[in-house]
Amino acid sequence: MDIRIPVGALFATYGVLLIVYSFASGDAAPRHMLGGMNVNMVTGIGMLIFGSVFLWLSRRGGPTVRPAGATPEGRATEAREKRTGLEH
Repeated sequence: MDIRIPVGALFATYGVLLIVYSFASGDAAPRHMLGGMNVNMVTGIGMLIFGSVFLWLSRRGGPTVRPAGATPEGRATEAREKRTGLEH
């Protein structure tokens, strides 16, 4: 499994939870504010964007490992290993 899927899902879920919490709490106490911005909201949006990018990259990108026979270099390496006895 591609590691980007669970990481993206985890960050996106936590981001959504923080955004919902920032709306649901309705607490504009100074401990939740930083420079006039709600820290939970800003952090939640950042985590949601980060997780969404990871999920998008997991859908967009193909497998990162290609078989050795897919490239000329890989075929040459396979032939050399067979010739020298490194591969059975």
